[in-house]
Amino acid sequence: MIIRRTPVYNVQVNHEGMEENLFPDPSFPFYIFFEDYSALIGRTLNCHWHPELELDYVLRGGVDFTINGRPQMLTAGECLFLNSGVLHTARQREDMESALIMVVVFRPSLFAKEHPDSGFLRYFSGSEESLVWDGAGEEEVPVRLALERLAGLREGEYGYELMCLSEISRIWLYASRRMQQGGQRNDGGAAHGPVKKMLAYIHDHYQEKITIDQLTAFAGVSRTQCYSQFRQYTGLSPVAYLNDYRLNRAAALMLETECSVTEAGYACGFGDSSYFVKLFRQRFGVPPMRYRRERRISERAPSVTT
Repeated sequence: MIIRRTPVYNVQVNHEGMEENLFPDPSFPFYIFFEDYSALIGRTLNCHWHPELELDYVLRGGVDFTINGRPQMLTAGECLFLNSGVLHTARQREDMESALIMVVVFRPSLFAKEHPDSGFLRYFSGSEESLVWDGAGEEEVPVRLALERLAGLREGEYGYELMCLSEISRIWLYASRRMQQGGQRNDGGAAHGPVKKMLAYIHDHYQEKITIDQLTAFAGVSRTQCYSQFRQYTGLSPVAYLNDYRLNRAAALMLETECSVTEAGYACGFGDSSYFVKLFRQRFGVPPMRYRRERRISERAPSVTT
């Protein structure tokens, strides 16, 4: 398999923080890719959501997820289901040298595109926000084998789409049965609606000066609610999240362009170059120019294949 090694921090999101352009082929809303966290800026995926369903199967290492503000640790061999609309972020565990995850994203309409009112969709309409299984139980062996078969598929080979549907059906039958027994409940998005708005505001205006009053006015919440919701759903204060977002945007800019350190800082909302360099060093362990040099050398290394 080819492992994605794109040096990204931010998944591509719209102004509401919803991930976009998930499927290379829109006519087949099913996508498998392999996320190498050592190639991500900050070894982190930023807080985002999408209406599609997602399976994350840890092949190597470990990842700390935050799911609607709830922490969830995963290690090799474990699998996570994420329901539609769930806010989530992920970071490689500090005690792990690497992390590799197979990510499967799909729409339920894949199974009932021509007949949306058919009985198929009832298996995908549960109210659970997430479900974790470790593959250790005897009843989970078929699920683990189906995941391994998915990991071995090659896009473009004869029967690829049929094999994807076959394996995800096996997995989802097990998941739907488990969810009948009770998973982590989803509140339907009502509780985290305001924080989605505040994240969207930051994503749209991070290059400008942003105040807490602007965030609270945009989301219609009090200052206390603003701070508590950011802590709950991102693990950071509003200011810390803003700085983290700006730093990772600046790091991407340093890698993608030939801009100077000062230019990168100003482009990402830092009015003081010295302060920007100080925060950058704290975040990444090295100053911006050294970060650019070392990452570019690393990115010239051949992609990992098996």
